[in-house]
Amino acid sequence: IKQSSYEAVRRYYETWYRPDLMAVVVVGALDVPTMKSLVEEHFATIEPHENPRERPTFDVPYMETRYKVVSDEEYGFFPALSVGYRQPVFPLKTIADYRQRLVGSLARGMLNQRFSEIAEDGTRAPFLIASAGAGELVRGVPQFNLTTYANEDSLVAALRTVILEAERAKQHPFTLGEFSRYKELFLRSREEDYNERENTPSARLVFSYVNHFLEETPIPGVVNDYLLAQMLLPTITLEEVSTYLSEALSSEDRAVTVNIPEKPSLEWLTEEMLASTFEQYDGTVVEPYIDTTLDIPLFEEVLTPAAVLSQDSIPGLGVTEIALSNGIRVVMKPTDFRADEVRFTSFSKGGTSLYSDDDFSTARFAASVVSSSGVGLFDETELRKSLAGKRASVSASISTLFEGFSGQASPEDLELLFQLIHLRATQARLDSSTFQSFINLNRTFLANRENSPGAAFSDTLRTTLYMNHPRYRPTKMEDLDAVDMQLALQVYQERFADMDDFVFIFVGAFDTDTLTALAQTYLGTLPATDREESWQDVNRQTPEGKVVKTVYKGEEPQSRVSITFTGSYEASRKASHRMESLEMLLDIILFEELREERGGVYGAGVNASPLRRPRETYSFSISFGCDPERAEELTNAVFETVEEIKENGVSEDYVARVQEQQRQARTVSLEENGFWLSALRSAYYSDSGSQPLDILSYNELVDDLTAEDLQQAVTEWLTDRYVQVTLFPEQP
Repeated sequence: IKQSSYEAVRRYYETWYRPDLMAVVVVGALDVPTMKSLVEEHFATIEPHENPRERPTFDVPYMETRYKVVSDEEYGFFPALSVGYRQPVFPLKTIADYRQRLVGSLARGMLNQRFSEIAEDGTRAPFLIASAGAGELVRGVPQFNLTTYANEDSLVAALRTVILEAERAKQHPFTLGEFSRYKELFLRSREEDYNERENTPSARLVFSYVNHFLEETPIPGVVNDYLLAQMLLPTITLEEVSTYLSEALSSEDRAVTVNIPEKPSLEWLTEEMLASTFEQYDGTVVEPYIDTTLDIPLFEEVLTPAAVLSQDSIPGLGVTEIALSNGIRVVMKPTDFRADEVRFTSFSKGGTSLYSDDDFSTARFAASVVSSSGVGLFDETELRKSLAGKRASVSASISTLFEGFSGQASPEDLELLFQLIHLRATQARLDSSTFQSFINLNRTFLANRENSPGAAFSDTLRTTLYMNHPRYRPTKMEDLDAVDMQLALQVYQERFADMDDFVFIFVGAFDTDTLTALAQTYLGTLPATDREESWQDVNRQTPEGKVVKTVYKGEEPQSRVSITFTGSYEASRKASHRMESLEMLLDIILFEELREERGGVYGAGVNASPLRRPRETYSFSISFGCDPERAEELTNAVFETVEEIKENGVSEDYVARVQEQQRQARTVSLEENGFWLSALRSAYYSDSGSQPLDILSYNELVDDLTAEDLQQAVTEWLTDRYVQVTLFPEQP
């Protein structure tokens, strides 16, 4: 861009940004006649070009298999391998065309299930992740893509395995079990979209309309997608799916590429090495896939429902709360926002704060690695097969101060959701294959992360801000070395051994009586030992005064700046709202100052984080990316803006804009399950300082906001106690 002339950019704009190549797509809660008149008012007056230049098209010639190694010293992600098979242009005009598209979706989906099964076994998997997908090399040139991510030592083995699995799919049909499970899973996905057809996100609709304009793709819509899947899936045969894969993976126009960091340890990986490996295994005769499944119920235990000790309601919120005989409290808010969604969260005090610094490396990963290992007799692969066509998921979390479960389900799979909660709590498992897969994934990520300028920047910020606290510094290889498999399982089991202080919150499309009965059976029978515990303060501190650091990393001419103010505050609902309002105010003002007035940034990120526990502290960050030559100027502009507000306050216009944004956001949020789940969770923390009904009085806080509040907030919280970190490219 810097090397382009003004005249060239202007010429390009005038040539191609013209009415005959444009479309306006508007989707949302709107009045159609009003919007139509606005579109006509703003766009109908644009004069057409008198002699428009014809938009050229370019043919991409067919080529033989080629190989490419792309290396970059700043590459900070997993080493990636890709095999792209060029496909013939396939029309999508008729129902027969649509049916053939479904055949391809089923084939790629089943191949992805096999890749997932391999990746889940970390003791033998040569790759971290692998996938099959359909895409385009460029518009009008479709491709069938096989992509895999692997660590440096396994790149050749990963390519070999992907090739052999492609050969297996070409040479042998999928099994009837695979075919049946994936068709069920696919149809359930379409059914879910159908059930939520009245709540389809506007962005998704816009995407469909834009594609229709640009590429003439049809727009059958959610209803027809579901009806066509119901009608056509039963007619698709296993032979058709196998034929599709055999043809798709037989294209001779192939591109084999690898993206790696540029470093001496990878100089052996050449295009000749790629070619040798691909040609060695392409066409190899392989054995058919063996589909193994557990022929037992996922949940066999017969449970006796627990008693409900008390039941209360909050009519203003539509909330019902029950207390079960084992101490668990269950909060229920049925909604009609989404027809096919039930969401839940739960929490108990404790978390990793109860473990020593030496055990922290293991404790912080315990929930992630155990949750990825399946439950009971079902490893992760068997569990995935068992849940095919169902929509219920539960995961565990162990944060610094709390532990809990969260998840979601379709209303028709509500009992399955509760069964999974019970299994996650009482029949956790951790096998060596899952553990090794987790460690391999994180090792590979860390191995290349250090190449990234962004990682150097964020690591410096985090280390400085939290004064190299052992629990808040960036993860290093030695931290992974310290993770102990048996201790991880022990930590997990300890955190969920006593559930009597848990609070479960459910929001979504359910009947309260039905959910109460399920809670009695599956939550009321969870273990309770009357253990008394709470979180501990791990003494995280931030620096006093100003700390300014500069990081030099990378060659690209780009900088990043972060300024984080910290301190203590007196927590209250009003204080939290003032901090939220200050965040919105600075977001508006800095956008105007840094982007619109100075043209120095695309946008500035502003984030306020008030905390009540373990101590009443806050952090308030302002960050942006910019040209290195302007970093100092734009940083000074931020501080000048802060000082201007301290000295002269803000106009009533800014206050009104903040209030309007908050009112609009709250109006939308009140119709979202996710909002209610978060708001009720905050209200039910025993030390939250708020009550559930406070959720409905938010607009009172908005109405009471004044310019003086915002000026005081800046003066009180954006002080001379901050950490400033700036990233510059390395100096020659």
